[in-house]
Amino acid sequence: MSGVDNWKAVYGSGVIVRECRALSSYVGVTSPSAWRAVAPLLPVPPVGNAFVTSQEEEYLLDLVQKLPQAELVLTVGGGKALDAGKFVAWKRDLPYVMIPTIVSTGSVFQPFVPTRHNNKIHRVIETSSPECVLFDTDVIGAAPPHLNAAGMAECISWLGCIASWRWWSAAGLGGPPWDEEIAGETHEWVRQRVSAYASDLDSEGRPGERGIRTAAEVNRERHHLRLSLLGAAHALCHIFENTFLWTHGRDLYHAEGVALGTLLGCHLYGWGFDEAKEHFAACGTRFRPREIGCTWDEVRASFSRIPEHADHLEWAETFFHKRSLSDETFQEMARRIDAD
Repeated sequence: MSGVDNWKAVYGSGVIVRECRALSSYVGVTSPSAWRAVAPLLPVPPVGNAFVTSQEEEYLLDLVQKLPQAELVLTVGGGKALDAGKFVAWKRDLPYVMIPTIVSTGSVFQPFVPTRHNNKIHRVIETSSPECVLFDTDVIGAAPPHLNAAGMAECISWLGCIASWRWWSAAGLGGPPWDEEIAGETHEWVRQRVSAYASDLDSEGRPGERGIRTAAEVNRERHHLRLSLLGAAHALCHIFENTFLWTHGRDLYHAEGVALGTLLGCHLYGWGFDEAKEHFAACGTRFRPREIGCTWDEVRASFSRIPEHADHLEWAETFFHKRSLSDETFQEMARRIDAD
């Protein structure tokens, strides 16, 4: 993922107006709310526009065919829109510019596009690099606070990675041996980034430029963590969120699903739960099922399919490959997560 280190990122107030002055022939790949926020700042309208509704590969291929010809793809919004725009640009061999309207997704610094088939990740395609990524702090800061706060789950979830590695190593299940120094540097990175984000929130929980930059840049920085390079984690955070969609046929808001998955993993692996929950509270990140639009029954139903889905994706094994979950453990976990 070192290629994303070279992606040009521009942060600040009014960057859309300044950086898009020469925009002419382009197609927009976006969502209705994101387009309402950004369209008035652009010098000319697109030759065609698409509001993205799916990550299914058949849908994305149809999108490529239906959009009119243009010289550039402008992809605007959150993760689903940004990934769809990358896909369109890749298939058409066109340059593209990304304008995130929230910082709640790793897509802002990720060349990979996960396409789906029947609500299951089908394949992951590596696309090209954007011309630039424009983080307009006026636009991003105006978004509902919980949408930006969700992005810090991509940072805090590394506590779940530490917890899983500690448990896996102690159980003698193989893989890289436990290393206190590597775990410690990851732990400190999480603490520093949470502090930087939380200290830049206004009274309504909206981040300023420093907070926005922090939430975005963790998506570059995480790939350089030695724990990431070691491949020692068996975390539940992302595989839970992916499996929920496959099981129930509907999305959670991605980063909020990752936040819940982080706490599920920290509880089951027996480390970091209280600190992770405190960090989510400090950032304003939602994680309780009642807050993010699911039920505990749906959570438990997803657990039973995690091993199959992880194996399909060729992701690391998790707790559920090795242990069963008792009713008592599940109820205690739900109680701890639901508690205010």
